[in-house]
Order: sequence, then structure tokens, then C-alpha cells
Amino acid sequence: MKNNNTSKLWLIIGALILIILLILWLTEAISIGDTDVNAPDAIAYFSNIA
Repeated sequence: MKNNNTSKLWLIIGALILIILLILWLTEAISIGDTDVNAPDAIAYFSNIA
């Protein structure tokens, strides 16, 4: 039973690290304007298809 609890702990720690890295990456990308995401244009494009 101890091995199962240890595995869950490492899974939670790994997920938290990945979330923190994602937040840092997105913050840096937004601050320097290096994002390739253009959501309003994509929404307008897909809404005109139908």
C-alpha cells in the first residue's frame, strides 16, 4: 500500500511542476508578444463556414 501512495505523490508533484512551467512559459510568451494564437480570427473563420 505504501508504494501506491508514493506513486500518487510523485504524480501530483510532477503535475504541479508541469502546470508551473506552463504558466511561466505562457507569461513569457505573452510578455514578449510571441504567441501564434489568434483566437478571434479563428472563431470568425469557423462561424462563417456553416
